[in-house]
Order: sequence, then structure tokens, then C-alpha cells
Amino acid sequence: MLNDPTKLTLVNFDEATAATHSVVALAAGETIIVHEVFLVAAGATDVTFKSATTTKIGPIAMKSGDIIQVGFNDKYPFLVCTKAEAFQITLSAAERVSGWIRYVQE
Repeated sequence: MLNDPTKLTLVNFDEATAATHSVVALAAGETIIVHEVFLVAAGATDVTFKSATTTKIGPIAMKSGDIIQVGFNDKYPFLVCTKAEAFQITLSAAERVSGWIRYVQE
């Protein structure tokens, strides 16, 4: 498991459509491990975190100004995708959700 937060990759997230959004594309033979999340909602929406089409966390109900914030923890990552699957976030409503995610692929 990752124990060095300097090895994380940062990806921004800024979406405002009711859809499933690809955050990190799949990489053959690799696993996406999400360690940090910071997201802010501009309106009411449910946020679901997925490994490809499989729900891993959520839905989490958010309203305007709500924040999802998960800091780095080397023993317990926020989410581990299935090997060779993309990391995706589904929004249930056309409300802006923005922020960032930090992850590693191994």
C-alpha cells in the first residue's frame, strides 16, 4: 500500500450534468487506488463513486455548499477500483460538483 503521499497523482473534477463521469481512465493490468477526495456541491445532487459500473461508495446526498473531504491515510484508502477498471463519479442531478481527487495506479 502507498505510504508516500508525494507519489499521488492529482486530477481536477468539475462537472454539472446528471451523468457518469470518467475521472481516471482504465489502465490494463493496473489498479486505481483513490487516497484523497475534496468535492464541493453547488446544488442538490447525489454523488456515487464507482469502479467502472460497480458502485463502491454512495450515493451520498449533497446540497449546496456541502463538502466531501477525505485526507490521506496510507493504511485505508478511500476507494480501490477493481483491477483494469476506470474510476468514475455519477451525479444524479445537473448541479455543479467541483474539486479534486488524488490517486495512484499500481
